[in-house]
Amino acid sequence: MKFKSITAVLTILFCVSTFSLIGCDGNGGDSNPVSPNGTNDQPANTLSSTPTISNFVINSIPTVPIFREPPQFSINLDYTDAEGDIASYTLTIEGSWGRVRITATSPRFGGETSGTISDTGKLELPFTPSGLQTATILITDSAGNSSNVLTSTFRF
Repeated sequence: MKFKSITAVLTILFCVSTFSLIGCDGNGGDSNPVSPNGTNDQPANTLSSTPTISNFVINSIPTVPIFREPPQFSINLDYTDAEGDIASYTLTIEGSWGRVRITATSPRFGGETSGTISDTGKLELPFTPSGLQTATILITDSAGNSSNVLTSTFRF
């Protein structure tokens, strides 16, 4: 379809814009729409908020050297997420030896809008890292929103 003048285009845009405002909750729409079954059902919130984390702490867990156990660690962090749909956390541990990224997913994170994540893990490396290690962490919700990133240092 070709338009012969800009006036026709503006008229169509105005009509479409006016039509899209009808029924909206914004000084012209009904803020309590009645559903076909006669109840005042509110539409589900389709916006997803970004989770936040704080108070990240990572510590090494002592191991017995003669048993050649892999280096172990524990993490703790506080989180908030308005929807309570935390899906995973991603932990990256880095040292002079290289970097390891660990992603933990579990249904245990879902359903709570705030709380503390506590977990333990081990690095399956052919050696025990020495010196200062740097760990970064973030959490992701089921909509794919990632939290802020926190960093902590520790030693094995």
